[in-house]
This record gives sequence, structure tokens and C-alpha cells, in this order.
Amino acid sequence: MSTRDKILVAAKHLFNQSGYSQTSMRDICSELHISPGNLTYYFPKKADLIDAITKECIQSLVSDREVHSLQDFYQLLDDFLSSLVDNRFYFISDESRAKVPQLQKEYLRDCRKIHLLLVDALGSLCKEKLITMDEQQIEALSTMILLAHITWVSPDRTYQSGMQKSAFLKMHMRLLLPYCTAKGKAEMQRFL
Repeated sequence: MSTRDKILVAAKHLFNQSGYSQTSMRDICSELHISPGNLTYYFPKKADLIDAITKECIQSLVSDREVHSLQDFYQLLDDFLSSLVDNRFYFISDESRAKVPQLQKEYLRDCRKIHLLLVDALGSLCKEKLITMDEQQIEALSTMILLAHITWVSPDRTYQSGMQKSAFLKMHMRLLLPYCTAKGKAEMQRFL
């Protein structure tokens, strides 16, 4: 693993553990046993770290993603949730975005990209004749899924009483049932 990648892994770990605002550049240096100069060679500012981490997160989620089956959609939701867990400091922490206005703009842009990915995925399921939904229904369900996923990674999930990831994902698949065609219902049996 390159020094740059090690820095990103350590920064993400510390941001998730302590929060973006509570993690200093020196904390990251200490975690890696490197000098501040070595860190700032790759990332001159802490905001550069979060930018690199989130770009990697969003890129891996949206690149070359095709949804042709309910299994593909389930995998998309699973990957999305895993990405949120791995980068929860970014998706649940308003305090870091409040202190760095550029982060707020990037956060909104990234949420929009994810939302459009979900819209496209549901649209593909319609084209494959697995579900039937109009544009408003697709928009509403995509928004609900995005918000539910972000909420699921929040630190206070007491209302979910320890719901496991697989149960959470199956619940989202069940939301598609009223929209499933006969072909979609047959495929849906794998998830229920």
C-alpha cells in the first residue's frame, strides 16, 4: 500500500472514530508514525483528505453500475450501505460541513449523485419489466432509500433495536413488492 493510501485509511479511521473536527493532522501523523511534512506533502490541508476520501467513496459507488435484475439492485443497496458505514463521518456529521462550507456543497452534490444512481437503477428495473413505477414514484422511493440509508449509519439507532444489515436491506426490497410485475415477484422470492 502506498504512503498516500495509508494516510487515507488512517484518516478515515480517525475521522470515523473521533469526528472530523476532533481529528488533527498531528493525530493522523501519530497514527502512522510519520512526520507532518510527509503528510502535508500528500495532503496540504485536512480538507484535502476528506475530499480525497469522499471522491473515492462516491466514484466506487457510481462507476460502471448497471442494474438489470433485482439481485443487481440488492447489490447496489448493499454496496451503498457499506460505503456509508465506511465513510460515516462524512454522511452523519453536520459539524464538519458547518466549519468548511465547501464540504457542505460537496456533500449535497454527492447525495445528489447517489440519488440519481438510485433513480437510474429503479428506471432500469422498469425497463426490464420487473417493476412498474411512474417518475414521481421513482423519485419518492429513491429519496426515501437515500435518507433511510444515511439514517441507518447514524450513531443513535436505538429505534431500530439492533436491526441487522441484511434485515434492513430486505426491508427495502419489500418496498418494491407493490410495484413488482409477475416477473418481478418471481425474482423477489429470493429475497423474502
